[in-house]
Amino acid sequence: MSDLCRSCRGGCCIAGTNMPLDSSEVAFMERSATQLEEILPARPGVRCADAEKELANHRNLSPKMAFIANRLGPGLGLYTLLSPCGNLVEEDGWLKCAAYENPERPAVCKIFPVGSADCRDIRKKRGVDNP
Repeated sequence: MSDLCRSCRGGCCIAGTNMPLDSSEVAFMERSATQLEEILPARPGVRCADAEKELANHRNLSPKMAFIANRLGPGLGLYTLLSPCGNLVEEDGWLKCAAYENPERPAVCKIFPVGSADCRDIRKKRGVDNP
């Protein structure tokens, strides 16, 4: 586990995080007891062309996530974590992703690598790197 991981407290895995997920990823998250709220339902085989209208009433969506949601691919919905991810576990006093090596973990987790610009950005926004 990297030092960056050891100093993190699950900044990207806590309640309030928005995630694009397909139905198998939702099931994977729910098997770990992660509580999710569907913000924008998945539309099998159809891009979310009218997502902006549906998202207008959702106050908790950042401009970046609204941009992403408006471009969701076929079969993807937008969900908010209502609880910390159930795959976030404590080991030897540190938090880590128990599903990191699992090929079934959500694609959004796979494209959000530890130490990436997005990772560092969310650490700052969530106060992980603040003294």
